[in-house]
Amino acid sequence: MKPIKTIDEIMSPYLNLIPISTYMVPQNPYWEKTNQVVGYWYEEEEPFEPTPELLQFIESGSAPVIVALGAMAFESKEEKDKLDILIHAFQQTGMRAVIQGFDETLKNYVLPESVMKVGSAPHSWLFRQGYCIHHGGFGTSAAAMLAEKPSIVIPHVLDQFLWANKVYELNVGMKPIKSKELNEKTLVATIELLKANYNQMTDKVHTLSEKMKEEKGLQTAVTKIQKVCDRL
Repeated sequence: MKPIKTIDEIMSPYLNLIPISTYMVPQNPYWEKTNQVVGYWYEEEEPFEPTPELLQFIESGSAPVIVALGAMAFESKEEKDKLDILIHAFQQTGMRAVIQGFDETLKNYVLPESVMKVGSAPHSWLFRQGYCIHHGGFGTSAAAMLAEKPSIVIPHVLDQFLWANKVYELNVGMKPIKSKELNEKTLVATIELLKANYNQMTDKVHTLSEKMKEEKGLQTAVTKIQKVCDRL
């Protein structure tokens, strides 16, 4: 296809839907009326059956940290170092953890008994099981908030820094730790601060989650699309 030079070339003259909560990005009064923020799109309940091993691990102790760094968990020496930082921080803070990703690195990595690796699992289920550490991706940030769990966000690239700061500004997550600035001391301090403020932040994210769900993003989008189709 012909290269696209500006975003205007892919914008519809009828309707452009932005699937994000207005609590994260309010509708801009200066935008064209065809550009609409409608709320997050997500499945209410994704079908998922956890393995007996995962279920037993989660139920056998205190709520674990759920680590989901997404595609940012690349297989490299840098990611091996990052994994070391995470494990050591969990051990220092007495936290159990479930780690998603780091597949190749974890093949030859001896995990302590307090940490478990998990494969494919929907964030809508996984994040409800404990504390959240994630990379601040658009969908991952939404999943953590909708799961009503406060986050520690470690942004790596692009818009992740925006969402990480938004989560912090809304007081439903800790001050972001940039990936390049991640170290054991900072992560330990952030985990301890989250533990100390967990109940207060959980109340905040519960209230925010309820408001986001009331937006009914997917239903709102379908209604707006239908109205456009009816006019054509």
